[in-house]
Amino acid sequence: MRTALGTPLPPHAHAKISRLLDRLDLVRAQIGSLEQERDAVLEHNAPDRAGEMIQQLARLSGIGVQSATVLVREAFVRKFANSKALGSYAGLTATPYSSGGTEREQGISKAGNRRLRTVMVELAWLWQRYQPGSAEVAWFRERVSGTGARMRKVMVVALARKLLIALWRFAAQGVIPGGAVMKPAF
Repeated sequence: MRTALGTPLPPHAHAKISRLLDRLDLVRAQIGSLEQERDAVLEHNAPDRAGEMIQQLARLSGIGVQSATVLVREAFVRKFANSKALGSYAGLTATPYSSGGTEREQGISKAGNRRLRTVMVELAWLWQRYQPGSAEVAWFRERVSGTGARMRKVMVVALARKLLIALWRFAAQGVIPGGAVMKPAF
């Protein structure tokens, strides 16, 4: 092996590259093991409560095992008093500003669970594609019709909050979100 200038590699560089490649192999093996454990939940016949919720969410069209696992492990295994508490935990609630006669919204709080918030925004975009007949998508399309791309990006966070609450109710109580389609059984 030679450098870009054509000189031989320094004596310890080859050993360092070998160590880095060994680490990469280890990380790939660990990721593979974690993915197998994650996917095994779907085939488990008698899962725990979290496993049941993951299986139930993964039956919805547009939600895969990874998204279902993050939703359940990051949020749905906790007890929330109401949907406001869940939205606040995810960091998907509005941050009002009120001073004197001035009142306005400052956007979402971003004080909640970052992984959950990220997955929910991604799911909101996917939900529009795979669940076009759902009540949440109809609400979203009504709100953003005739607006620009910036407004769609802002409103998708509101859709993510509504979707999080609908999925929470589905996972915890079995209430199917309005107009949602389940994956075909194999």
